[in-house]
Amino acid sequence: MLGVDKMTVVEDVVADYYERIWSRFVLWWEAEKTLGLHYALYEKGIKTFEQGVFNMSDYVGRLLCLDTKNEVNILDAGCGVGGTSIYLAKKYPNLRFTGITITPGQLVLANKFVTERKLNNADFMLQNYMETDFSDEYFHNIFALESGGYARNKKDFVKEMYRILTPGGRLA
Repeated sequence: MLGVDKMTVVEDVVADYYERIWSRFVLWWEAEKTLGLHYALYEKGIKTFEQGVFNMSDYVGRLLCLDTKNEVNILDAGCGVGGTSIYLAKKYPNLRFTGITITPGQLVLANKFVTERKLNNADFMLQNYMETDFSDEYFHNIFALESGGYARNKKDFVKEMYRILTPGGRLA
């Protein structure tokens, strides 16, 4: 839970916003189907919002060059309710996904959703991506889907991500 107890006012506001917004995501974005709290990516052949949300998750997988041959640890920095990690964990069962959020309510939902889907390769925890308690060079890949924009200092965010990223790893 490192860093969560030392959040700035901006981080407190972001956490509070996401504590209250889930019901609206369910209503407007059908988020219980996709678990996505991010925008859809519309490419050729993508016709619905749901397809677009899953396509965005696939795009993250392409950016990270995920494959089914190597066992790697992947961090979802600012995971929301775990949608992208859960989607990718189903698609890549030999990969290990860890999601972190500063929002306790999102953590409860992420753990509920991963348990309902009986996935054993995705875990979620309460941590601030600006100051994690992971050891150096722990993750092979890291993604921050729309969450990095909330970082109070982008240089510090990137510095922390590269601290916990293995040499040659990818940050998307």
